Amino acid sequence: MSTTANIATCHAAFCSVQSKIEMRSTSARIALAAVAGQALENVVNGVA
Repeated sequence: MSTTANIATCHAAFCSVQSKIEMRSTSARIALAAVAGQALENVVNGVA
């Protein structure tokens, strides 16, 4: 299959008000954990 025929779009639920609030809250929580030297959640590449 050719990659030129594929279009990637976000899921409609990603654009909801609730999902944007959750994304910002999660980002802030992870940033605070990083600054505090705590373990980070959702590490996918093994680097913490």
